[in-house]
Amino acid sequence: MKEKTLDSVSLLISKIRRLDWQRLKEFFGPLAFNHPDCIDAIMTDGISTDASFTILNALISRTEMMSSGEYAIEHDRSKNLLTYNERLNFLINCDKEGEFKHSEIATISFPLNLKKVYQIDSKESPSVQLCDVLIGACIESVYQLMDSKVLNQN
Repeated sequence: MKEKTLDSVSLLISKIRRLDWQRLKEFFGPLAFNHPDCIDAIMTDGISTDASFTILNALISRTEMMSSGEYAIEHDRSKNLLTYNERLNFLINCDKEGEFKHSEIATISFPLNLKKVYQIDSKESPSVQLCDVLIGACIESVYQLMDSKVLNQN
């Protein structure tokens, strides 16, 4: 969230309630039910509401399911990714066996097949440029879907 105000949180909650949030109830449930601990966390200065790490975890989870061996991820150079570098390295370097089920469709097993996350300048990588375009289109599609559901319900 760019603005941590009660109005912006209320707007977020109303948009989530209009979606089929039960499909990802582990993720959206606390907001849909206006859980006080969730709202307090959102409103607290210094607590990030950036979804980048959650999205990166989802990417890793899905790629782990599809990979048969070791792999690396190339990511466009960003301050966000630098913020998560320590956590990513912790996940990558975990050598203890374990499995964690995030939701009905997201499970991650350790140790990971992921061995490295590289930051590169997207201008030097057509594949990263393509991914930037695809993620931009996905984000725009989500916004359009949210807006159309709001319009259809009014």
